Parts: sequence; structure tokens; C-alpha cells
Amino acid sequence: LALAGFRQEDLDIQLEGTRLTVKGAPQQPEKETKWLHQGLVNQAFSLSFTLAENMEVSGATFTNGLLHIDLTRNEPEQIAPQRIAISERPALDS
Repeated sequence: LALAGFRQEDLDIQLEGTRLTVKGAPQQPEKETKWLHQGLVNQAFSLSFTLAENMEVSGATFTNGLLHIDLTRNEPEQIAPQRIAISERPALDS
């Protein structure tokens, strides 16, 4: 997620079951600023994502305004795709 203008302390990541929620609440400056033009709006937000089954959050990093959330898929062997061998049958003798 691109979160320019936010600091790491402004962000909160929660996982409840399969719902991943990212919230941001920037601290307001003590002194009110009047903008002629403000290119980036810095306001509170909340984003929720529903993860697929067997997905786990393995970590998160926040660098230069980019939040990177690492997800891993842990499939049990019973669910993992299986290769089926194809055997060759001799052609009919004529």
C-alpha cells in the first residue's frame, strides 16, 4: 500500500480470522496549516481484505511510505495439487 505522509506509529494492522484490516490515523500538527495546494491528503483510513483459506500473514515492513504485507500460503498435502502419471499402452496389434 502506498501511504506517503504516514509514519509507522500511525499505522495498525490486525488479523481476525481471515479478515486483514489496515488502519491509519495520522497525528494532526499542533499548529493549523493553511494550504494553497495540498497534493497528498493525509487523513484517517481503514481498509479490509478477506484472505483465502490457508493464507497467513508472515510479516510487514514500512519503508519510504510503502507498506508491504507478506502473505504465505500453507496448503496441507491433501489439498495441494498432485501430479498424475500417464502410462503408455501398447497399440493394438493388427
